[in-house]
Amino acid sequence: KYDANITGNTFVVFDVETTGLNPDDCEIIEIGAVKVSGGRVIEKFQTLVRPQAEISNLITGITGITNEMVESAPRIGQVIKDFHLFTQNTILAGYNVGFDMRFIQAAAREQNLKFENEVQDVMVLARQKVVSKNYKLSTIVKTLNLTLDNAHRAFFDALATAEVMLHLSKVE
Repeated sequence: KYDANITGNTFVVFDVETTGLNPDDCEIIEIGAVKVSGGRVIEKFQTLVRPQAEISNLITGITGITNEMVESAPRIGQVIKDFHLFTQNTILAGYNVGFDMRFIQAAAREQNLKFENEVQDVMVLARQKVVSKNYKLSTIVKTLNLTLDNAHRAFFDALATAEVMLHLSKVE
């Protein structure tokens, strides 16, 4: 049984992987998301994105995403339109979601789109409900005895974030 926030809303819990930290000069290379309604995952969204610039060895080391993997992937212009449609009438949620939203909003601006969804940060929920030495997603997942496979791949991070959100929203 979940609290009213979960039972009364539909969420898109998402994550992006990028070529760096600044949306002004770095690009999205993957978007992963799950749509959650009634406390259950009902739909998923996952795609690699072909950036304009090469993916550095550093980013490949973190994400496992190579230039070869993205060479036939769609460009962000098409992907952001598809993601915008996927998120209609939902609350956007993510882990430290401000980072991801800056990249999403930058990509959306290029296509004259706006994400005007309510946004909820699952890390804020974790800080309210979990005592931990740090609040990295991997640490919170472990603390709650959940699983995170393939960390730093957008879909798997989004799925783990959804599990954390649902776990912390249970009511006894």
